[in-house]
Amino acid sequence: MLAVRYSNNPYLGHREKLGNGELGEYVWETYGKAAGDVAAIGNGLVSVCGLISQGQGHAQARVGIYSVNRPEWIKTLLVSVNTAFSPSPFLSLNDLVLSD
Repeated sequence: MLAVRYSNNPYLGHREKLGNGELGEYVWETYGKAAGDVAAIGNGLVSVCGLISQGQGHAQARVGIYSVNRPEWIKTLLVSVNTAFSPSPFLSLNDLVLSD
């Protein structure tokens, strides 16, 4: 598994917004940290929320993801893959850029 082999290498990054509204430098988290978060989110969805996939189609649990593109979005998508949940990304109409 890549997360074990490269656990200390940078994997997911994002730019934090500074006090003046500008974007700062990238902040990276490692494969190991991301893998731990994915496991924790998956365990929470199963144990706290009771989501269990019992096959495919209508028996498959669904997870809605409402987020801008961030590391958290990727982690939730990975949880869906690891737990056989069907991910359903949502997009806000405010996020769409319409052109003439």
